[in-house]
Amino acid sequence: MITTFHGSDYTGEIPWHTPVSWGVARRTTPIVVARAARLRLRRPDAPVIPAPVDTELFQPRDSAQARAELGWPENGHYILFPSDPGRPNKGADLFEAALAEARRSVPSLEPVYLKGYSRREVALVMNAVDVTLLTSRFEGSPVAVRESLACRTPVVAVPVGDVRETLDGLPGCAVTARAARPLATAIVAALEAGRSSELRERAELSSRNRTAERVLDVYRVTLKNSRS
Repeated sequence: MITTFHGSDYTGEIPWHTPVSWGVARRTTPIVVARAARLRLRRPDAPVIPAPVDTELFQPRDSAQARAELGWPENGHYILFPSDPGRPNKGADLFEAALAEARRSVPSLEPVYLKGYSRREVALVMNAVDVTLLTSRFEGSPVAVRESLACRTPVVAVPVGDVRETLDGLPGCAVTARAARPLATAIVAALEAGRSSELRERAELSSRNRTAERVLDVYRVTLKNSRS
C-alpha cells in the first residue's frame, strides 16, 4: 500500500490526524508533497512529489481579455486571495492587513477572493489578477501557487509548506515574514516586475503528466521490493 500525505494530515491543523498519519507512514510506503513532511512523519526516505497542477487548463492568457470575460474593469490592479476567506487556516486577516499596507503605495489595488468560481473561471481569475498573495497558517504543497505560476502570475507568500522551494529565484515572487509590512513591500515589487515566462516553466515541472510518472516510479519500486 502507498499513501500520499498532502499537509493537513500531518501539520497539526487537525490534531488527531497527526498521530494517525505517523502510524500509517510506518505501515505503508509514504509519498509526501513537501520536504517538511519527512521531518514531521520521521520518514526521511519518503519520496517528495509536490502536488500537480493542470497546466492545460491553467495557461497564460491576455489579462485584459480575461478581465473582460469576467466583467471586470480593464484598468486597475488586482490581488488574489487564493481561497475562501471564511476558512480560518487561510489567514484572511493577514491578507487584509497586507492589502491595506500595500494600498499606501498602490491605492487602486483591489482584492479578489477565490470563492464561487468554476474551475474554468479560476483559470481566468489567475490570469486577470496581477499578483497572488498566500497567507495560510498551514499548507503542504498549495496547488494554487503552481496554478498562478502556470498563468505567469507572480506569487507572494508567507513561509509555509513548500512555497519557498517552489518560488525560489522566480522574478516578481517572494516569501517574506508573516507580517503586513514585508508582504506589502513584496506585493508592490511583484506589481512592478510583471509576468515572466520563468514562472510558467517552474509550474510545468509539476504538471500532471510529470507527477504521474513520478508516482508510477514509486509503485514500480514498491512492487519490485515486495516480490524480492
